[in-house]
Amino acid sequence: MQIDTVVASGKALDRRDLFHYIHQDHSDLMSRIDDIIAARHASGELKNLIAAAEQQVMQQGSADTGH
Repeated sequence: MQIDTVVASGKALDRRDLFHYIHQDHSDLMSRIDDIIAARHASGELKNLIAAAEQQVMQQGSADTGH
């Protein structure tokens, strides 16, 4: 089925937090992971990574539907 009358708005309708869990056996990694995430956030790299991942999902969705 091909849908030609639907157009992506380009604006998110909703945002949800995403939580990652680390097994208790690796709890010693938490401060290191927090530091890396904070550094990537401060540098803008995290925003770029998220945007690239969102774009990839959108492209995969378009490929899956034939658009």
